[in-house]
Amino acid sequence: MKKQYRNFPIELCAVLAICEIVIAAFALFVYNYRVVPLLQKTEAESFVNVQNYFTDRDLHARINKKFHVTEAHKVKRNKKIVKSTQSSPLISETVNLILNQSPDRVQIVNDSTNSNFQFVIVPLYETSKNTPDHYLVIRKANSLGKKIAKHNRFLIAGAILIIAFSLCLVYYFYTSTVTKSLHEDTALLSALLKREQLPASETVADKDLSQLQEMCKNVYEEMTAQISDISSSESQYRATFEQAAVGVALLDLKGNWLVVNDRMCEIVGYERLDLLQLTYQIITYPDDRHESNEAINEILAKKRDKYNAEMRYIHKDGSIVWVNLTINLLKDDENQADFFLLVSEDITQYKETLEFLKKSERKIRAIFDNAPDIIAEVDQNGILSYTNIQHKLSDSQFVTAHSIYEIIHDDHKMPIKEAITKVYDTGEQQSLDCLAYSNDDELVWYSIRIAAIRKGNDDSDDEIGTILYAIIFATDISENKKYENRLVKSEARLAEAQRIAHLGSWEHIFADGQVHWSDELFYILDYKVNEVVPSTDALIDAVHEDNREMVANFISLAIKKGKPFEVEFKVQTKNEELRFIHANAEIIFDGDGKPNKLIGTAQDVTELILANSALKDSEGRFDLAVLGANDGIWDIDFQNDTRYYSPRLKYLLGFEEDDNFEIENLIHPEDMENYQTAMDHHIDEHEPFSIELRLQHKTNDYLWFQIRGQAVWERNGKATRMAGSIRDISNSRKMEQRIRTSNKMEALGNLAGGIAHDFNNLLAGITSCADLIKLKSSESNSHTKYTDEILKMTSRAADLTKQLLAFSRKKNLHKEPIDIHEMINEVATILTRTIDKRIQIETELLAPESLISGDTSQIQSAILNLGINAKDSMPEGGMLKFITEIEERESIEYIKILVTDTGKGIPPENLDRIFEPFFTDKEIGQGTGLGLAAVYGTAESHNGEVSVKSALGVGSCFVMSLPLSKQLGIEVALEDRIVNGSGCVLLVDDEDVIRSVCGDILEELGYEVITAEDGEDAITKYRSYSDKIDLVILDMMMPKLNGRQTFQTLRGINPEIKVLISSGYNDDQELADILQKNNTGTLQKPYKITDLSSKINELLVISK
Repeated sequence: MKKQYRNFPIELCAVLAICEIVIAAFALFVYNYRVVPLLQKTEAESFVNVQNYFTDRDLHARINKKFHVTEAHKVKRNKKIVKSTQSSPLISETVNLILNQSPDRVQIVNDSTNSNFQFVIVPLYETSKNTPDHYLVIRKANSLGKKIAKHNRFLIAGAILIIAFSLCLVYYFYTSTVTKSLHEDTALLSALLKREQLPASETVADKDLSQLQEMCKNVYEEMTAQISDISSSESQYRATFEQAAVGVALLDLKGNWLVVNDRMCEIVGYERLDLLQLTYQIITYPDDRHESNEAINEILAKKRDKYNAEMRYIHKDGSIVWVNLTINLLKDDENQADFFLLVSEDITQYKETLEFLKKSERKIRAIFDNAPDIIAEVDQNGILSYTNIQHKLSDSQFVTAHSIYEIIHDDHKMPIKEAITKVYDTGEQQSLDCLAYSNDDELVWYSIRIAAIRKGNDDSDDEIGTILYAIIFATDISENKKYENRLVKSEARLAEAQRIAHLGSWEHIFADGQVHWSDELFYILDYKVNEVVPSTDALIDAVHEDNREMVANFISLAIKKGKPFEVEFKVQTKNEELRFIHANAEIIFDGDGKPNKLIGTAQDVTELILANSALKDSEGRFDLAVLGANDGIWDIDFQNDTRYYSPRLKYLLGFEEDDNFEIENLIHPEDMENYQTAMDHHIDEHEPFSIELRLQHKTNDYLWFQIRGQAVWERNGKATRMAGSIRDISNSRKMEQRIRTSNKMEALGNLAGGIAHDFNNLLAGITSCADLIKLKSSESNSHTKYTDEILKMTSRAADLTKQLLAFSRKKNLHKEPIDIHEMINEVATILTRTIDKRIQIETELLAPESLISGDTSQIQSAILNLGINAKDSMPEGGMLKFITEIEERESIEYIKILVTDTGKGIPPENLDRIFEPFFTDKEIGQGTGLGLAAVYGTAESHNGEVSVKSALGVGSCFVMSLPLSKQLGIEVALEDRIVNGSGCVLLVDDEDVIRSVCGDILEELGYEVITAEDGEDAITKYRSYSDKIDLVILDMMMPKLNGRQTFQTLRGINPEIKVLISSGYNDDQELADILQKNNTGTLQKPYKITDLSSKINELLVISK
């Protein structure tokens, strides 16, 4: 690097060199007195969190891993070393001097014996004190000092290089010094990165200055990463310690608390700082202190490694806390006792539960041993493991350690075995009677109940808890069996006799009111035994209504006067079969001559009565019934497979009398299964036969019919004949559907009404604000177009509310004369411009009259919805046609609006639901289900109706019928303009914004305004200013007093008061009642300023 340029002026070079020397000196000054202190402070702060590692048993490994130090010592304030990473720690005089000053923050000092090392003194606060208890002394390489020296050399080298460039002709520049310095710095930095010392003999080649800077950057980034690792690890260990589910604490060897977690504080009820002031012995229950102290001493004496036992703590509130305590001794690197680690698990609830179970077991055992029945435990193999003392008092052989099968009769061993197996498999209780041998080898009848005992709660599900064993309860029922056998034999003989004679019996016991029926009486009435509760009322109810009063009188007289009776009457069985009964009854008296019970017999004499009836008379009555019946009659003879259908039945189905058909072939495929099931239940189980289904009319349309029938059975139970009726219920089904839809509309209307009030109040405030802005702005103001847009949007929002109320029939109709033909032409024009051009639109306006009275927006929306619905059913194009006709029903003329399409049609299963709100058969996202519901609501609110006919692949026809109006001419709308006025107006509304904005509008219109926030406030202010108030604008839905109550009170004060009703939603009847009064008017929210001014003018000026 030694080069000479002698032609360059050396004086200039000298001046440049002096300037560069001054600049370099200034840079060194800034670096050493500004940058270096900041680096020293940063390095000191990096050791703050090192105090969290002082409890680590392997201090050297932790400290060396995190901070790469050579020595570390834990020192008390008196300079006594309590832990060290080396056997002979080194603490210099400089460190002693620092410790004498008791620093309260991290200090870093250079080692006076070796400048390549430095000491870091970190104060450790192990208890809540203001002064440190210990210090952590770390001896580490003076990397920062080396870095500072290296940086200083870099600065000097840079200055020299610049001076050398300036004085390139000065030959005496000693480059060797600079080169040597660079060699040393580079080698030192490389050694530092490798965590090793630089050998004295090692040298490196010249390095570029940028490479040295990169090395410095790498060292800084690695130190930053190490500091981040220390913080992250400390946070993880701290979180684990604090979030432990058990109490964890550290004790010194004297029993003082060093560190406790939150769970430990919760167990004993102390705050952390309060607990740290106590000792372990203080919170230990007195009776347990000796045992725990002995255990700790044994651990210190190395007689045991750890201690585990159930101990008691004293809670802060004085209560006892049971814990499962584990104590471990932690040692330092020299294998000396350091401190104790305590882990405490709260088991108080477990101990209380255990004590409760012990008490319960003693009670159950007492009940078990003193039970009157024989009780024994039995395992899956039938071995008896325990029996109560009752078996000793009886003569049984239920003996412990023996098999139960040894004493069970051979015929009952298998049932007992199956019952035990089922109990262990399913846990279900089993009950059965069996024979067992006594000690005398005599057979004894026992009632056996076997129940499972589970491991778990008594109220647990079957799936919860393992079956521990089974319990057998055995009751001696030998005497009961004897009487039971006798009774069974006697009842069997009586039942057989009654069955043969078709004779049932009954008795009514007066003492307790109980009534008993024989089995045959149940059979006579077509009931299964005990299918109904026997009673005198049930017997009378079974009597045919023609004879019911007569039979009731006979029974009443028999009970009151004790007279027997004999009577014949008709009964209607469960299966609606009519039978004839011959009955006898008499009173049975007790020994004192008092009535004890009423007994009677009922014999089925139906066959006898029918046999005595002339066949010819029967056929005549049948023919007369068939001819006179409005319903269709059918009769099927199963024996010869012949059928009879009355003329009325054929007429209902559209057939001629000569036409031959079978009803089964006309049943809709979807109803065939239900029909067959109902028929089978009637034939096989004698259940009533009544079913509603669809039959195919001769026109191929399906109509709804109700079919009822009754079969005739032989004694062997075989059905021989069946007859019944058929009724057309199509209209009633339609009516039911309309009622269901109306109910849904009403429910939705209640919801819509609640929404409408709040929504329209909001719109009223927005509309009024926009009107007021527009009123105060000049016509040339560019902002008026924005207010016009606001008014348009609020008007559209108000129309949405009106549509919601329309199909729920909750909106007050604004009726006016409407020409339906003109309306259809308008709708057709709109659709022609907007829908697919492949759809042709035609109109056939055939009705001679087309004027109705209705709400224009609703009618137009309904017709438009029908057109749009037809358009959606023809995605590939087709024909859309509007047709009008006149129809007269019940002296009222209706105009029928038919909207037909040639689309894909509506599935039959959807026809009954097509007008339901939110029902749609369109794909997701292509329909809301509100269009046709709104049409339905519009038709109903206009006293009309709407229906639909459709066939798949052919198209649909919607028909809306509306009553014609005899009004002539169409009213002309008033000019939409603002009418100013004068006077005083009382504005009553619970919405602040409406009172504020509407009040400003009224003032702009020339009126003096008084506002009231509710009904009570309005009455108070009207009383005060009644002499000057000319008009009251009244909201209907308000707190405290609503609009109707407020109106009535104001009318009580002044019968001639003028009131303008203004509300977001008005109940039809409530508003109608008010509007029948004089000097009243209505204005629906939201309203425009023109509507408001016109209504006020109408009441104040026109009505005068």
